Amino acid sequence: MSDKYAVVGNPIDHTKSPLIHFSFAKETGQNIDYVAIEAPIGDFNEVVDKFRREGGLGLNITAPFKLDAFAYCTDLKERARLAGAVNAMKFEVDRVTGENFDGVGLTNDITRNLGRSMKGRRVALLGAGGAQHRFQWSASAPARIRASWLPGHCRASPSRAAATRSGS
Repeated sequence: MSDKYAVVGNPIDHTKSPLIHFSFAKETGQNIDYVAIEAPIGDFNEVVDKFRREGGLGLNITAPFKLDAFAYCTDLKERARLAGAVNAMKFEVDRVTGENFDGVGLTNDITRNLGRSMKGRRVALLGAGGAQHRFQWSASAPARIRASWLPGHCRASPSRAAATRSGS
């Protein structure tokens, strides 16, 4: 029997997560079932509850549900707590542990994959979504990194952009 995982978002049809996870599982000899689930806006908890009832072991979370996932979790890892958002959930009986890999993922991509040091650098992140806030407050962000908010490149509403810029 396969371990059951999924990614939840809306929209979700663009995701490469199932392909990436299946490839990694194959390379490491794991037997998983990993699907993409498009959750209706406002029904995140119901979708997660159903997935858990059906034997799901964990979820990756993408827009726009990272704050919903944060609220759903019973336990939060430090990065999730600092970021105020969750993009990975692990289910264990009556506990749900939330983690956030946004900051560490971006940092690792730049430092390991591109071979660039980030120490003392300024980082410009385009957009006004939560990624800027999550990266800036991530426990994985190197000391002295200052993320800049560029309002001309955001897809968010003006009120959401202002809240993100102020750190709300």
